[in-house]
Amino acid sequence: MTKYSWDIKKLIEKRDFFEEKFKMYGELYDLYAEMVENYSKKYQPVKEEIKKVPYLIRLRDEFYEFGKEKISLVSNAIYVTSAYEFKFDRTVHPKMDLSDDDLVLLTRSLFEQIPNRYFLDKFDELTNKDNHLLHIRSNRTLPTNYYGLTFTDPIEHKPYGLISRYHSIQDVISLGHEAFHAIIRELELPFYINPYQGTYGEVEGYFANMLFASLLIKMGYNKENILLFEKIDLITTIDIIRNCFILEQSFSTLNKKGQIDFESVSPILRSKGINFSLTRDTLPELVRQENRDEINGALSYLVSLDLFDSYQNDPEQVLNNLLNLVTIHGKSPRSELPTIGVSFFEDGYQNLDKKCKQLLKTKTTSK
Repeated sequence: MTKYSWDIKKLIEKRDFFEEKFKMYGELYDLYAEMVENYSKKYQPVKEEIKKVPYLIRLRDEFYEFGKEKISLVSNAIYVTSAYEFKFDRTVHPKMDLSDDDLVLLTRSLFEQIPNRYFLDKFDELTNKDNHLLHIRSNRTLPTNYYGLTFTDPIEHKPYGLISRYHSIQDVISLGHEAFHAIIRELELPFYINPYQGTYGEVEGYFANMLFASLLIKMGYNKENILLFEKIDLITTIDIIRNCFILEQSFSTLNKKGQIDFESVSPILRSKGINFSLTRDTLPELVRQENRDEINGALSYLVSLDLFDSYQNDPEQVLNNLLNLVTIHGKSPRSELPTIGVSFFEDGYQNLDKKCKQLLKTKTTSK
């Protein structure tokens, strides 16, 4: 039986080709960086001055350089999520045995219910074995909760999907998730042209998770098992919201000497149910480089909640908005997001609260 797999020989050829290409781009980057550096005589003294800035001030500036507006949009969600408890075992995978072909057929039946033929056509293109665009493999050698990845050739705009199978209902949602990534990101500009494109990079993936979970439930699949996976997305987002809130509150007390008033921050955190050992040494862990992708992911989740809510009343418009997602760049979310029908920051994160009510327990408070 023919497998769903990439043509590894062609991928190796492309890797070697683009390695040379990107070496060229790297040289161009170095050339222009040097030109910019030498354009202003003030550049070098400013660069030297940075070294004298207190450590925590540099840490704050590094954090907010990533995008103060989107950090704030994520952090403010704490006023909703702090009312809920979110303990959960993320390694649970209720079993459901399907062959790879049956997995594709079941997922295709969900795409058939999407009222825009473009999505089904693109799914068929991705899953056509002759195209070698989809690679399905076992999860045995992959990290826990590693479900899949999508790679987009930045020159040819050709998407490649990778699915890590757990032989559970999650496989269906994962295939739908990665297929949505492939469909939307194929339309995107190459990464070296649009520096902000990662801001909304998980919107279509989270939207697909919600859409396919709801369709599977309507088809009669076990609701509790499916909602387990929806909880993973929500709880992952809540963790990031909490971290953003910790950093915002900490940096708000940072003085010119680079000192944080931890005594005034801790009660604020406790009032939101956050028991975190906050010290000068624990802050860098929250500002680490990987957190930038996590913040983008949390913002994407909030966007997808609004889109999925609107999908119930106007699916065609929401699908068009998803296809236009790549036209907004993430530089100014508050002004960009209303153009695709997203306004969670104006309505008090109503859809996030609704999702928490659906999936989590409300905290009990003693008076």
